[in-house]
Amino acid sequence: MSRLLLAEDDNLIGEMIRLNLEQEGHEVTWCTNGEEASRVALGESFDILLLDVMLPGRLGHDIARDVREAGLTPPILMLTARSDTPSKVTALDAGADDYLTKPFHMPELLARVRALLRRPGGEAGGESAGGGHVLTLGQLSVDLESGQADTLAGPRELAAGELKLLELLAHRRGQDLTCMEIARELRRAGLPEADPLSCPEGVREAINRLRDLFEPEPSRPRHFVHTERGVRFES
Repeated sequence: MSRLLLAEDDNLIGEMIRLNLEQEGHEVTWCTNGEEASRVALGESFDILLLDVMLPGRLGHDIARDVREAGLTPPILMLTARSDTPSKVTALDAGADDYLTKPFHMPELLARVRALLRRPGGEAGGESAGGGHVLTLGQLSVDLESGQADTLAGPRELAAGELKLLELLAHRRGQDLTCMEIARELRRAGLPEADPLSCPEGVREAINRLRDLFEPEPSRPRHFVHTERGVRFES
């Protein structure tokens, strides 16, 4: 199941889009305010962002810039009533991948969503928040698609749960997360219940393992920060 963020302040249009996307099997988070949409886009992981341009609080163009400046790469579909070329250029320069003019037919919107999901960076492509399939940790790197990692101990192949953990922390970098919250998000992302990382203790152990693999000084981590309040990832 793909996760979509919809930012649309028109209740009728937003409800119509939400219902149709959910009927296609997508999970939709709907925001009606630009400031809220920006906060949610930066704080959670989404496969596609659908952004209306004229939003109260913060314009869709600004949200797209916020997302790209944060290093996040989900495909962005901009929705707007303006069809002139300068408006399209502004949207694309802000980081949008596609542009759909209102009024539009719902089958076209759904087709554009399917097309974006087939691109690298959509659900089918599995692109990481760090750009491409490769997540960098200082001088080291992890290929989130193949599982191959350059670590302090040499080349390693990471387990599927560890890859999901790294991708989640990359998307949520700079935020405090409890191990319980991380375990819940990993299960939501498709991690089997039987995987050790589906429980908080498994998350703690995995973070300690990853520290040993990627932190020159595990007791003074630069990438993985584990405190009494929770777990935070910094890039």
